[in-house]
Amino acid sequence: MNGLRRKEDHIIAGNIHDSRKDFMPYNLKPFYIREIYNCKLLVLGDKGSFYGREFSGNNEEGKTTKSELWDMAAEKNSTVIVTGMHGRKGPKS
Repeated sequence: MNGLRRKEDHIIAGNIHDSRKDFMPYNLKPFYIREIYNCKLLVLGDKGSFYGREFSGNNEEGKTTKSELWDMAAEKNSTVIVTGMHGRKGPKS
C-alpha cells in the first residue's frame, strides 16, 4: 500500500470468491483472506476496509469475474483499481 495512496484516500481491499469452490485450501478460503487483509488494514484506522463478494458463474447469464469486479468498484465509488496478476494456479503460458 505504500506509495499507492494519499493520506486522504480510503483503501478497500476486495475479494471476489466462487462459492462453488469449497475444495480450496485453507489459505485461499474467503474468511482467511478477509482476516489477513483486515489485519493489514488496521494500520489505516478508518481509512481502510475489506469488502468480500460471493460470485458463482451461475448467478446471472453472461456474468464474469471481470463484470463482478466492475460492479464492486461502482458500488464503492472507486477511482483506482489494483488487481493481482494471476489466480491461484499461477501465470498462464
